[in-house]
Formats: sequence, C-alpha cells, structure tokens
Amino acid sequence: MKRKIIVCVLIIYSILFAESTQIDLIFDASGSMWGQIDNVSKIEIARKAMMELMKDFEQQPNVQLALRIYGHTNKQCDNSILEIPMGKGKHSAIIEKINSIKPLGKTPIAYSLEHCAGDFSNESGEKIIVLITDGLESCDGDICTVAEQLKNAGIITMIHIVGFGLKNEDIKTLACIIAPFDGTIFGAGNAKELIHAFKNIVETTIKYNLELRAKDDDGNDVYAGFEIYDENGSVVAIGDNSLNKVCKIFLRNGTYKILTKNNLTDDEIELQNIEITENATTKKDVIFAERVVKIKIVNGRNEKVDGTVDILNQKGGRVNYADNSLGDYVTLKVVPDVYNIKVQNSNIDMVQIIEGVDLIRNKEFQKVVIFSLSTIEIKLIDGNGDNLDGDVYVLNENGEQVKHVDTSFNPVSITVPSGIYTIKVVDYKTHKEIMFENLDLKKNTEFKKEVVIE
Repeated sequence: MKRKIIVCVLIIYSILFAESTQIDLIFDASGSMWGQIDNVSKIEIARKAMMELMKDFEQQPNVQLALRIYGHTNKQCDNSILEIPMGKGKHSAIIEKINSIKPLGKTPIAYSLEHCAGDFSNESGEKIIVLITDGLESCDGDICTVAEQLKNAGIITMIHIVGFGLKNEDIKTLACIIAPFDGTIFGAGNAKELIHAFKNIVETTIKYNLELRAKDDDGNDVYAGFEIYDENGSVVAIGDNSLNKVCKIFLRNGTYKILTKNNLTDDEIELQNIEITENATTKKDVIFAERVVKIKIVNGRNEKVDGTVDILNQKGGRVNYADNSLGDYVTLKVVPDVYNIKVQNSNIDMVQIIEGVDLIRNKEFQKVVIFSLSTIEIKLIDGNGDNLDGDVYVLNENGEQVKHVDTSFNPVSITVPSGIYTIKVVDYKTHKEIMFENLDLKKNTEFKKEVVIE
C-alpha cells in the first residue's frame, strides 16, 4: 500500500532573503537503503529524487549546500562523514557523490547530528539541517537529547526530515528531533512521493498555505498539538504551536482531517473535510469549546417526521451527522465555527438548508424545521362506481413531473411538499385525460377527488 506522509511542526522559515542560507544535507546510506519499493532499490529511488532536489536548489541563488553521509564506508556507529563542505554551486558534486556510494552500515542519526554543527560556516543567516533517512536510530544514540542540545547551542536554526518508507509510529519517534526547532518531517512511500517530499522541502521554506492556531473559548492561546491526516487515513502532519502560537505549512491540493489535542487537558478536537488549495492560504482557529446544534423535524401539524441532519462546513464538507430515530430532537456537538445545516425528510425527497449558522459567538443553535406536506387522494371509477385502471401524474408549477402512480391500489394516496400542482389522471381503457390545474396545496391541505370516466 502506498504511504504518503507529510509532517508539519509550526513555523517554516524563508530561504529567500539577502543573506545566505546554509543547508546541511544528511544522507542515509545504511544497508537498509538496498531495500526495494516497486522492485526498485531505495538508494536508486533516492538518487533520482536528489537530482530533482538539486535542480530546485539551483534556482535559489542565496543557498549554500553541504552533504554529510552516514553508513557508506563501514558498519561502525561513528561512520558519518562530511563529504561535500558547505558552499555555493555544490549541486553537481553532491549528485556525483551520492551516485558513487554503496549503502552498507548502520543508522547513527544522533552521532551525525552531534557532528553536523561543525559543517556550517560562521556567516550570518539561517542554518538548516535536512535529514534524509529510511529508518530510525540503530546505534543507541539519544536523538531527542541531541536535538535539544543543538537547539540550546544556538547554531542550528531549523531541522527538517525526509522520511522514506517510514511508518506512522516511526514519524512520531523522529518528531522529537524537529520539535525544538518547529521543523518539518516530509515522508513518502514510493519514488513519486519522495520527489514530492523533496520539492516540499524547498516550497515549505519559501511559502505556506495552512495556518493553525488553538484557542480557548475566551480567545486565549492554548498550547496544543496537531495531527493532520490525508484521505487515506495516513498521518501527513504532526506538530505543536509552542513557537509564535501558530503552525504554518505548505500542503498539496487535497482534503485533510486535523486532530488537535490540548496538551494541558488532553481534550481532542477533530476537524474533518478541510480542503487545502496550493495557491490560497487556509486559516483555522481550533477552539477548545463545544457548541450544540438541536434540530426538531416536524410536519405542518407539529407531528414528528423521520429525517436526518447534516452539519456542513463552509466548503460543503460533512462535520457531523445523525438521524432523529432516538428522540424528537437531533442533538449534535461541534467545535466553534460557521456552519450550514442540511435537514432532510426521509419519507420524501425534500431538503431544507439553514445557512450561515454562527457557532463561534453563539454556544447553541436550536430550531424546529417544519416540512409542510399535502396529500392528494384520487379514486378512478366508472359510472357504476367500479374501480378503473389508470395513471395519476403530479406536475409542479414548472410542468415537471414529480410523482407518478397507477391506480392498482384504488384510491391512490400521494404525499407531496406543499406547493402549486397540476394533477393529470389517465384512464387506461379509453385514454381519456382529466386535468386539475394550479391546485394550491401550500397550507398542509388535502385534495380528494373521485374521477368518474363514463
């Protein structure tokens, strides 16, 4: 099964500014890179994806690159070497080096991170580490502690990770590396997704299209963690808002689910069907408070009508849903937002939409939704009062047929939403048509008629 993982934690820094940005690429050449995906080794897939990454970085004039590789010369846990020193115009040298290596050893992530601080020059500007790995620490190093030490040292300004073939649990294990820096983990399960992940490394540093904030009901910022899932249920983002109270990330076009957890109370809020467009910024304030929607569905005589209630976000995505089988009222809980509410009568094809329900300022919305229905009863008989076979057609104001029944069960009873209708009765034997035009059935009325065919 293909797996696509893009993990975001908080602020993404721009690499397009006057002073130079230094990026240290830490490349995994451990023995597991010989593993195959779609009958192609991971090292071969990574080589091709790195070529695309270098093409993108070539377009960034203020970026310097360095390449550190681990696991390529022996199976020792200190096998991590700065192969290409920091500088501009290193794109070809990096590709040539990666094409020449043969995966061999272990995965000393902590050791590599400990030594990468010396890979950067003393020039001012952002100093970013991009770790490219297909696995977890295998040399008993403490990756979380090392990441904290790098942050405290004040040299490294950002760490991103590209994870190739990582499981969701692996993502959460590696998240402690990026957490002190509010960095990003991009992941992929095949060649195409790895290229996309590398492109996101570049794009995330220069733009974003999703902002996430967490607040309480009084508008105060809440320390919270975010998990973003794609339509397949795979984790595409994990992070928190510990810095600057906002998470900014670039995501591809798609529909996502956002699970937000209050880190103080462990309360969770789930936002579903969040549409992301690459060329527009989506902003979401996750408010840790409940809002209640109560809908009662009745007919014009205030009698309960079987029905359903859909709560939709402003883009039409379903947020919550229930029928009224358990009671007179449908009661649904949602997070604060502005919603549209779709109420459907289950007995007939009739829907009412309540638009723009503001559940940010209001804590509860309650409404009785009335479906005004009318009944048409037609009995088709001859002059002796005997039943006749025929058809009954019900047409709306526009002349469109909305109902059609035959008279095999005589009389015929038809329920329709209140309105203006025309009824056409046709006798099978004589083909005679009887018309009742422009009937006003707007007020829960009943139209009963014996149609006599002589």
